Amino acid sequence: MPASIPSPYNFVPVGKYVYFPEWSDEVTHDIPFEDGVSGWVDVEVEAETPLLIGGETGRGKSGPAKKSFVTLDGVPAIPGSTLKGMLRSVVEIASYGKLQRFNDHRFSIRDLYDERNYRNHMTETVGPQTYRSRVLAGWLSRATRDGEVKWHLTPCDYGRVDRSELLKFAAAEKVKMEERDLRERNPAGHKYSVWKNGGLSLTVHARVDAEQPYKHSPGRLVYRRVTDVSRLAGTALTPGRIVFTGQPGSNKHMEFFFFERKDAAAIEVDNRDFKDFQFIHREGQERHEREYRGNDEYCLMESFIEDEGRAPVFYLPPDASGRLRMGLAMMFKLPCARSVEEVLRRQAPWHLERSRPDLADLIFGHVVGRAALRGRLSIEAARLQGAPQYGDEPKVTGGGRRQYDGYMSDRARLRGWKRYPVRNATQSSHIPERANDSVMTILKPLVKGSRFIARFHFHNLKTRELGAVLWAIDFGGEKRCRHSVGTGKPLGYGQVRLGVIESSAHLEPNSSKTAVNLEFCRQAFVAHMEAMQPGWAQGEALTHLREMADPALGQKRLQELRYPVLDGKTNDFTAAKKDGLVLEPYADFRGQSDEVRLQKAYNEAAARLGLLEPGNPAAGEEARKRSHQPTAATSLPAVDEPLATEVWSKAFLIYNAGGGGALIVSVDGSHEKVVTPVAQASWFRSLPDELQLRARKKTVNVTAEVTVRIGAGARKVVSVKAR
Repeated sequence: MPASIPSPYNFVPVGKYVYFPEWSDEVTHDIPFEDGVSGWVDVEVEAETPLLIGGETGRGKSGPAKKSFVTLDGVPAIPGSTLKGMLRSVVEIASYGKLQRFNDHRFSIRDLYDERNYRNHMTETVGPQTYRSRVLAGWLSRATRDGEVKWHLTPCDYGRVDRSELLKFAAAEKVKMEERDLRERNPAGHKYSVWKNGGLSLTVHARVDAEQPYKHSPGRLVYRRVTDVSRLAGTALTPGRIVFTGQPGSNKHMEFFFFERKDAAAIEVDNRDFKDFQFIHREGQERHEREYRGNDEYCLMESFIEDEGRAPVFYLPPDASGRLRMGLAMMFKLPCARSVEEVLRRQAPWHLERSRPDLADLIFGHVVGRAALRGRLSIEAARLQGAPQYGDEPKVTGGGRRQYDGYMSDRARLRGWKRYPVRNATQSSHIPERANDSVMTILKPLVKGSRFIARFHFHNLKTRELGAVLWAIDFGGEKRCRHSVGTGKPLGYGQVRLGVIESSAHLEPNSSKTAVNLEFCRQAFVAHMEAMQPGWAQGEALTHLREMADPALGQKRLQELRYPVLDGKTNDFTAAKKDGLVLEPYADFRGQSDEVRLQKAYNEAAARLGLLEPGNPAAGEEARKRSHQPTAATSLPAVDEPLATEVWSKAFLIYNAGGGGALIVSVDGSHEKVVTPVAQASWFRSLPDELQLRARKKTVNVTAEVTVRIGAGARKVVSVKAR
């Protein structure tokens, strides 16, 4: 296997096929399945490495933060929600479920050596080794309208001013300023402080030359040079403002001078574009922190808006998709062409069918908009058995040549479900020499061998659904396999083995004709998956899942299971880029990929669900694209020539689970109605997710406007526009 970038995590591959159980429309807490079962079973959780399910992180006035085990009535416990999340991810993978828990971020790139993905966006070639920046300048301001914050960008012009000109100006103002004050590697805020502490004004006058090329290290750069900086106005001088940006190294010797552009009209910044801007300039945050915290540059921008009413920014004009890209330096971090969700939509759009529940949704529940499907499995907190024993308290910190495609490429693909491969021992965190206590945390884990017991309650689960949960507990009877949970997973902490306490099981079948036990349910799930997809157990996804859960394999690759090092002595990132390394797949899987193996199932399911036109994959692809675009109604192709069209301005939409599922549309105050099998009602899936779920509950009649086509003596629903 080729050399790989070191990483404590890897991915289970995701394919475009998603399994949507055919009984999903029948799931309810009230109407029992004939093969359903209710009851409970106890599950033991044993720590194979030190374990910490983090509670509050305490940070005093000095020293590192400390994270202790969460407790319930004073007893260390693993919350039921933690166990549900852990098992749900396994069920999703094992049952070809949706990849649906992801952050739809738009990441950024700033690589001066990447011509295709970065440099060509930021600069243009205007002659032999002569370049001009494409970046524009403007003033960002904020206003509140109708209780909503709106951001505006007012374009302006700018020139570049050499550091020597600024030092000359300071000397003229009789302010002592050393060159190193502006040259040393520091953020922009440091330069502004030096300038302000010298009593110098940012608002000055200066001579702005016409644009022309100047010699620089990469060749010749075309820009407006700014000279003769003065506090006083002059005939040939232009009023403006000095703008400092960060100092990445001593070679940078130019700053900026912003000045007004005549008749410049303010541009309203789209919320999505500002959201991308904020994400790029965020401070590293814990996932549970909801309040946005910007980095130093972002906070500096906010301070300018508070003090001056506006802040200097750099931007690129809208691209082909209409997106405005902004930054706080001329060579700013460029938002990538595609967000995480946009990549997934192109790669495997079924994973975004949020209104269609997969197997994990049916078992654990799911929420779509304001509507929800309540889960039929609940898990009590797993309480520690015996007195707690705490271990050592480690200190940790927060956070051939190959070609790969990133978020700038049309070929970009998401790798899949993120997992932390397990190993037989824990590792120490690499702590950089210059790290301070503010970025460190002391963990207080329970020792290896700590045991917990949790009770799993289930209600009206089909035997194969209960079997899926039991399979996920021990990876289908693979005693060597472990789960990874809690704090410190990248270092090998939190590896647990789960086992069902068979004697605790209490099963109540819905039908007296059905005799069930736990093993029967396990086999029902395995048999169902194999019947649907022969070769399921040895497929690509399950192979990766099991190998990442095998500690013996992780121990052999211990040197790879770490974060890349970046400090004064070592830079694994630069070395990986130089050698063209990528994160290689964890498992050396040599069989047929799930993508290829499931192609037939994909086509058949697509035709059945109305997601793909049979025999016409290209048309189906286009149909899937349309299915994700908000529309008032979706028209069906005509089967025969219509004789007439009716519009029912007030109709009722009723869901009937009988007979495989049917949708009944009836006109108000009349016996007229149209019955459509769910499998054929593509118009139903064009409705908002919340409306679909409300209709599926069968207790709510949904008022809607319906267009009906009458052809060959029969009525057929063409579109439904919800009110």
